[in-house]
Amino acid sequence: MGMKHIKFITPLRIIAIIVLIIPFLVRNPYWLNLICLLIIYILVTIGLNMLLGYAGQASLGHGAVYGIGAYTSVILVANYGFPFLIGFVGSAMIPAIVGLLLSLIAFRLHGFYLAMVTMAFAIIIERVLVNFDSLTRGAVGFVNIPGASFGAWNLSFTSYYFVLAFFLISGTWIIKNLIKSDFGRVCKAIHFNEVTAGCLGVNVYKLKIQLFVISSIFAGIGGMLYAHLTKYISPDTFSLEISFFFTLVVIVGGMGSFWGPFLGSCALLLLPECLHVFQEFKLLIYGFLLLLCIVFLPKGLISLVDKFFTKKISGTDQSLRGVSTGSLEGIQIPKVKGGKEILMVCDISKHFGGITALNGVTLNVREGNIHGLIGPNGSGKTTLLDVISSLYKPDSGQIFFKEQELTHLSPHRVASLGIGRTFQNLSIYPDLTVLENIMLGFHTVQKAGLFSKSFNLPQQRREEEMMKDFASSLAAFVGLEGNLFNTAETLKHNQRRFLEIARALCLKPSLILLDEPGAGLATDELLFLKKLITRIRDMGISLLIIEHHIDVIVDVSNVISVLNYGVKIAEGPPAEIIKNQDVIEAYLGIMENPVA
Repeated sequence: MGMKHIKFITPLRIIAIIVLIIPFLVRNPYWLNLICLLIIYILVTIGLNMLLGYAGQASLGHGAVYGIGAYTSVILVANYGFPFLIGFVGSAMIPAIVGLLLSLIAFRLHGFYLAMVTMAFAIIIERVLVNFDSLTRGAVGFVNIPGASFGAWNLSFTSYYFVLAFFLISGTWIIKNLIKSDFGRVCKAIHFNEVTAGCLGVNVYKLKIQLFVISSIFAGIGGMLYAHLTKYISPDTFSLEISFFFTLVVIVGGMGSFWGPFLGSCALLLLPECLHVFQEFKLLIYGFLLLLCIVFLPKGLISLVDKFFTKKISGTDQSLRGVSTGSLEGIQIPKVKGGKEILMVCDISKHFGGITALNGVTLNVREGNIHGLIGPNGSGKTTLLDVISSLYKPDSGQIFFKEQELTHLSPHRVASLGIGRTFQNLSIYPDLTVLENIMLGFHTVQKAGLFSKSFNLPQQRREEEMMKDFASSLAAFVGLEGNLFNTAETLKHNQRRFLEIARALCLKPSLILLDEPGAGLATDELLFLKKLITRIRDMGISLLIIEHHIDVIVDVSNVISVLNYGVKIAEGPPAEIIKNQDVIEAYLGIMENPVA
């Protein structure tokens, strides 16, 4: 009974109950009006939180999108006499289109420059609202805006409150669905490391655009609701200050936290109202709150709240059905017969300034084989893997995978073809659980679209359950079955290495690139690694492995290629390579009794 009771008390139900009972508890019109504003600000900032908090993409232009939504609805309703519902549709569509066009330009840039572009956009929109008076009525703005209505039914203030409540509950439900889906996990992934996300099959540029459009729709609808609540708007209402305000709400409340926009909106809207005698110092109060958060609460006000709710909404539900325990039996990973060349690297060269990292390197990896790649530090091994993954474009040469040329593809397209990889420097997502980290690898093979994820449709639910089962089986396969719901930052070094391998397998690849998987592993861990590699090979997956532990490479490889100063100096079976004099001099050192 206790567990059922806890499961019933979900964040969405808490929000719905609180919002719906407020009109029966708060009778003062002033405070009820203030709560209406609070609902609107939360609606805007839960969308912005997806962009800024979860994905780490700074935008200082959402106040302008908020204004576009307000003006769109008012112009359609007041100027052209369209019904309220048409105004609502317009307030979502026009900001979405504007957000799409802006993001196509803005996301060519990063960090500081992205923030500057969106801030410039906010300034431009404010000036347009002032000067385009034939449409926007200039600096005066719109007064006596018609209230919300449905046909002949004109909504009272109390009725309109429930319209706001509907939008907040619906919007929160959609955001919750996105957070718990692959979309939410991928947002967190690009925040931490875009390069790794790309190698997991994530189209980072497309995802950022989707995020900006989603957050713009929330901002536009919020602007529409504001306009028909206050019945007056002007360009001053949507100045750059409101963009800064929305950003502060997310930061003060807690970026990347489900509850952050709720706490931040309450703090930045209600606190100054409670201290209304200091109204003229409102901006000073905002700045003081921000300073306090930066110094004492870097994770925002959410860090003061009991972690119970954040765990319930963090992402992956801790329920698994039919989980395997160590065997990948029944899991569909591409099987190959072996023998045919699956990867062909043809005369690849890569220069960084005056440094030649690769110089005419050619090698072929056969289906079902383990191909070792060795050489001294700085010989170009990792650079070759990066070129295969399309993280770097070669200066000359071509690369083919299953007769598909990779040379001009983006990293996410290479991953989607069936090439998984790990990294020399561990690249896991520390704030995600082990299960969530592995599930990121499923991104290229899932079918559910953004609409299905937003509304948690049956296809999305089925795929999510399938991903959990698959990822859980992979965790058991690499020895991490007891850590599924622990964050990755709690893992030991060897466990993190194996986590990367499990994540690469989740792509259901035909080829895996392993970059020093044995780095930092103890002797018994290296033995487990060798068994793991051969088990992967036995599943029909080809491997190209960089490794400095020569015994590992010799024991598992069918063929070994040797690089030195970016040039391939030898290639052949392990028994031949360890006796090759050029290899001994360049890499292995002088060996009196080389291993046969």
